Amino acid sequence: MRIISRNIAQTNGPGVVRIYIEDAEDIWHIYNLIKVGDEVRTSTVRKIKNESSSGSVSTSRKRLTLSISV
Repeated sequence: MRIISRNIAQTNGPGVVRIYIEDAEDIWHIYNLIKVGDEVRTSTVRKIKNESSSGSVSTSRKRLTLSISV
């Protein structure tokens, strides 16, 4: 896990921490850091397949932001 930026006003106060997940174990550490009332957001890319009436399939990539409120 790599910390990109952090903005925390005081200990146990509100703030924002931006991190970069490098492996699956980092998710476990995040799980142990978040608490009720926190919001977790991430950016991801999804492949979207479109099928026309003739049967041809085209794919495109779309960037999405997923957000979870604990």
